[in-house]
This record gives sequence, C-alpha cells and structure tokens, in this order.
Amino acid sequence: MAKNKDRKPHLNKAAVDAKYIPESGYYDKKPRTTVDVSSYLKQSPKWGFKHLDRDGAFGWKTIGKENWENRVLPTLCDFERMTWSQIEQAAGGRSAGTNHHSLAVPDDITKEAIDRLIELKLENVPQLYSLRLTNLIRIIGIRDNDTFNLLWYDPEHKIAKTTPR
Repeated sequence: MAKNKDRKPHLNKAAVDAKYIPESGYYDKKPRTTVDVSSYLKQSPKWGFKHLDRDGAFGWKTIGKENWENRVLPTLCDFERMTWSQIEQAAGGRSAGTNHHSLAVPDDITKEAIDRLIELKLENVPQLYSLRLTNLIRIIGIRDNDTFNLLWYDPEHKIAKTTPR
C-alpha cells in the first residue's frame, strides 16, 4: 500500500491549537493556555502521603494517636482554611521569622536527615518544606505546587539546622 504524501498527520485538536506546515509535514503546536507557576499561592494546601516515612528517627510511627488527633490533624485542618500565600506569610516566634518555610537540601538540614533521605532514595529532592505546629514541633514534607506531601514528624526541631542564640 502506497503512502499518501498529501495526507496530513493526525493531531488531537483537543490538546493544542496547531497550524499544519506542509513543507515540514508537521504541525506547529502551541499550547492553548499557559500555566501561572505562582497560582498555587492562591490555593489552599492539599495533603499527600506518597513520601510518608513511617520509620526512622522522624517516622510517623512514633507520633501516637493523641498527638495526631489533638495536635497535628487540627492544625492541618486549620491550614486548609488558608492559602499558601497566607501560610508563607505567617510569622512569629522570638525572631519574628517566618513560621513555615523551605529547607534547601543539603544546606539547611542535619546530617541525620540527609542520611535518611538517601535511605528513602529521595536525595535528589532539591528542597523540603517545614510547617510549624508549635514552638518545637514541625512537619517536614515535599511541596509540589499546592500539594504538601508529608514526610517527617519532627517533635523536637531536629531536622532543620539552627543557629545557636
């Protein structure tokens, strides 16, 4: 069966706007919409559990039912009533710094945390994110736009490197 040289290749028009260029035999594809990378700031957080570490020094196995029900879950519910922009702007503590912030890997985390990331095969994650629950308690996770994938429970603020006062 001979190929029809005048026939245009098939293109799913639902996906893109395109103009057929006969000289090349291809479509010039242009996306219909562009994504605003900062749009997640206007959204409330969603929770993910694909990276949840149950074991290790910061594993969720150690949290206990009372801490989960009385401290962590209510705080996560409170966060859902906020946007990421509001969460990132929350400040407090002695130094009035931001309560919730990114942690660069490996610069901002301890050797113990780096070693655990390697064990979990997450050493290529460029940054983690820290959510402050109380003065010492943190939830550490991996943020993917508006989704916060819970990773560790840090009841004694031992994951992030801190500068002595």
